[in-house]
Amino acid sequence: MNILVVNDDGIHADGLNALIEPLAQIGQVYVIAPDSQRSGSSHSLTMRKKLKFVKKNIPGTKMAFSLSGNPADCTKMGLALLNRFKIKIDLVVSGINHGGNLGEDVIYSGTCGAAREGILNGVMGMAVSLDGSAPTDFKHAAEIAKNMALTLKRDWIENPKFFLNINVPDVSAEKIKGFKVTKLGIREYVNWFEPKDIGEGTCEVIEVFYGGTQRAIPKEDHESIDNDVEAVDNGYIAITPVFTDATDVKNFDLLTEVIKSMDCPA
Repeated sequence: MNILVVNDDGIHADGLNALIEPLAQIGQVYVIAPDSQRSGSSHSLTMRKKLKFVKKNIPGTKMAFSLSGNPADCTKMGLALLNRFKIKIDLVVSGINHGGNLGEDVIYSGTCGAAREGILNGVMGMAVSLDGSAPTDFKHAAEIAKNMALTLKRDWIENPKFFLNINVPDVSAEKIKGFKVTKLGIREYVNWFEPKDIGEGTCEVIEVFYGGTQRAIPKEDHESIDNDVEAVDNGYIAITPVFTDATDVKNFDLLTEVIKSMDCPA
């Protein structure tokens, strides 16, 4: 099995390097990762700009490169580059992210964007994240990734239309209660936006900094406790199938009727 490892925290990140040894036990590992931190890149691609691959020596890999692009670039360009070497990738593993990617995080996450790009290229993908504000022990999450890769190899999915979003609690292995297949939950943040006038009072130049802190959402606000946020908070490894098709099927027929009732001509 040929495995492409990507991430959004950069090629030197501990989470990425923790994946290499376990995955090398079950397949051939290739690494294409950003040359610097690219968190929050979502599924963005670098357009109208040349990207640079730089070969790296990473023990345990068959081949490794940093790329001067975003995580989705790493998957897209990485698959293309490896194809030039007649290497067909069977699985894209994105991570291990330094922090959870839960609920709405999947929209903004470069880790998830890289896994999603694999699906768009016909390659099964999974995004792996270790929850916590500053996780440090990635070994157990890496073993989870290896075991999930073996499961996918055994029960292979042809022409995948979704990637697996896997979130591991940042607790010791003996405290993990098991796996839970979940839907996406609610991960609400209190956003803060700090403008700073650097135009000497003219407001012609404004420097801004955006950030946020997470706010706990009461359980009664959730549609179900079987979601990734609640699962991880309660000590479970959350596995969520995330589709690439974002069509709101539930409201498709309703919208069709609304359009039919419009008075104005097309």
